[in-house]
Amino acid sequence: MLALRKSADGVRILIACEFSGIVREAFSRRGHDAWSCDYRPTEQPGNHIQGSVLDHDVIRRGWDLMIAHPDCTYLTVSGARHMQIEWREEAQLAALHFVKALWKFPIERIAIENPVGKLSESLARAGSDYRAVSVWRSVQESDVSLAEEPASARADE
Repeated sequence: MLALRKSADGVRILIACEFSGIVREAFSRRGHDAWSCDYRPTEQPGNHIQGSVLDHDVIRRGWDLMIAHPDCTYLTVSGARHMQIEWREEAQLAALHFVKALWKFPIERIAIENPVGKLSESLARAGSDYRAVSVWRSVQESDVSLAEEPASARADE
């Protein structure tokens, strides 16, 4: 595991697509400079950017790590039965493009959390360097976290 650079304020962490503040505050309690970003206002007081994570002002803040929780409405296996509805296919493409934009952020470490579905299938088919890790929340529900390993770590393989 590679260490993140840590300043006096800790690691600069962006929790994208989070308004609850739960993940942000967990990192803040451990001494990190953690910020959440979502269109909705935060449910807990703390460092929160209300707006689009795709805004240039958000991206250029010098993050060390981004953990993103994009909306899974059009990306999950459970929603696949509705894909014969034409507009839902377009919504799914838009959701995939949003996630691909997150992957391209100029941040060294990126993790994107989403249930098993179109996202993991799409990235695997594209021959990407992303690893899918299944984490069982309960016997019946699985969750996939896709994390990009920095190029410096892959070069040693």
